[in-house]
Amino acid sequence: MIMSKKIEQYKELLEVLPRTNVKNSREYKKKALVMKQEMQEQREKALKEIKKRYLGIIVEGNSEIELLNDYLNKSEKKLVFLNQYNDSYEKTGLNEVLNDLRKFYKNDLFQVNNDIRISLEIFNTALVTLTEKDFNYGKEVETYMTEFFKLNNKNLEKLQETFDNLYWKCPNLFEYINICLRHLYSKNKKAFEKYCSNQIKGTDLSKEEEHYKYIYSKYLQQENSDIKILQDKFLEGELDIKEYEDSKVSKLKSSILLKEEENDDQINNILKLSYSLYEYKKYLEFKSILEKVKNIYLDKSNKSLTKSLLKKIKKSEKRIKKLNKKIRFRKFLFKSRAKTEKFYNKINTNLLELKDLYKEYDDAKFKEIIATRLSDNSTLLDALKIVSSYKIDFGKLLKEENEEITNQEIDDKLKELKEFILYPNNNIINNITISDNSDIVTIILDKYKLMNINITGEQLEDTNIDSLISLVNKVLVNHYINSSNQSFEKINDACELKKVLDSNGL
Repeated sequence: MIMSKKIEQYKELLEVLPRTNVKNSREYKKKALVMKQEMQEQREKALKEIKKRYLGIIVEGNSEIELLNDYLNKSEKKLVFLNQYNDSYEKTGLNEVLNDLRKFYKNDLFQVNNDIRISLEIFNTALVTLTEKDFNYGKEVETYMTEFFKLNNKNLEKLQETFDNLYWKCPNLFEYINICLRHLYSKNKKAFEKYCSNQIKGTDLSKEEEHYKYIYSKYLQQENSDIKILQDKFLEGELDIKEYEDSKVSKLKSSILLKEEENDDQINNILKLSYSLYEYKKYLEFKSILEKVKNIYLDKSNKSLTKSLLKKIKKSEKRIKKLNKKIRFRKFLFKSRAKTEKFYNKINTNLLELKDLYKEYDDAKFKEIIATRLSDNSTLLDALKIVSSYKIDFGKLLKEENEEITNQEIDDKLKELKEFILYPNNNIINNITISDNSDIVTIILDKYKLMNINITGEQLEDTNIDSLISLVNKVLVNHYINSSNQSFEKINDACELKKVLDSNGL
């Protein structure tokens, strides 16, 4: 304000200075430059003072939040191996890599070779070392994998020539390599199971989950109420500080309370409402998935799908084993003159059969897990846990609703689902069973009416729930600010000061 007055004074002074000749013009310019320099010095001094005030207002971060987050990330990895619905095929991630390999036509050759390399690394992790001799599922598979191992997982682009020579003879080359790897997993399943078991030796699932939820609850509580995090949201423009004034928030609070009561129970009840709103919103997001799971569960024919398929798979694999013995015997007797083409043709016939059988088996396995591991007393949470354990099948369920969904969107949705499952404040999905047809909205409304909170069914509709969540969050954020060492006025000042600094590139 002082600078503005000074500038106006200088403008007025410059306006009355004569510029009728060269001497006057030089004098005018000289004085203008002096004034400009003085104003620049004043401006820099003012900005320096603004920055000093700004830095004096903002608060430092809470290092404990980072420590809690680090623990959660490490614990999540352990929970993968504790998953009671998966076997080692899913726990090691081999299922995802081989599914990607099976869809070779969607990738380039480098990615396909990388999938093979990652698969071999997973086998190595389980202390199973594979060589080219293990890949005896057809002549083309043998040739390609022999070259693959020769390159020792390096310069994989050099396999292009081998691929070009083999592809036209065997377009299903990578599907056959995939099937061979499936067979090698089954052959070495005990080693995989032992590896997974060793990762969680002496760990109790229920205690690990309980401790995880305790830490997660602590993390969420600190993250949501931490004044540094809230302050940064205001400073970055994610939240508008003016929306959190006491007068505005007081009106919002009144709109959801049956009667005004200034006590600790009131804010605790609003906090619990925020938990329920988050949970119900997530329930709505995954409601259609739950309906699909229920339908799979109710179909009693899904209870015994895999047994007959596994018998067919083993029978076909045995035939390939016998054919390979005949090939080896012919090569031993006749060396390079051995006629083995008819045996390789028969192997290819069995591989085509296995290709379909494994696809059927993967679909059947998921359905059978749902049909046999759930009961009428299983909760919605139990159903979601199974779905989250099978990423590939989860993706298929999503694609039934949206064929255009991308792999990245599936990954993001799965991450959301896993976070929802581990959310420590769930009370709906872990208490309502899959056979219970109760109206969840009525349950929520009745619950909070008893806690002096008045919300409507319309507010809980999927098109309106975000507005209600925003309202409740404003009440809570206002409470967190008022309960902190930082005041609303200071945060407001910091926001205004930051605007000045930003506009001046500081």
